[in-house]
Amino acid sequence: MKTYEAVEQFAALARMIAEGDWGYAEPWQGADVVVVDVAPAPTPNSWLPDYEYVVTPYVRELSWVFEQARDAVKDHDGYGMFKEEFFGRMGEAVNACGSDVPITTHLNVALFAARFFVESVIERFDQE
Repeated sequence: MKTYEAVEQFAALARMIAEGDWGYAEPWQGADVVVVDVAPAPTPNSWLPDYEYVVTPYVRELSWVFEQARDAVKDHDGYGMFKEEFFGRMGEAVNACGSDVPITTHLNVALFAARFFVESVIERFDQE
């Protein structure tokens, strides 16, 4: 996978979102990130780290964006090394918006975070 291929896929997804043509998926859980409508209480005294919960009223739609972003980068040689950071940044961006925003805000913010990660981090792998 080259950076431009992922960026092209993200651009196509952005056009779909702008047209109101997004998909739906089962709630995302992967790479230590879980998309939920309500975050559970932290587990006290657990030796396992808590997941990063992405809180949104648009669970199925946002999960679709996460799946599409995964599909755009999963064939990259470094995927196993960066996937937690990649999806974590997508989740952090959505959480920073709060939940009282239009669906397109959450979808586009997650997509922007994915694209920014690809252009700023993954591109380095392609140059090596």
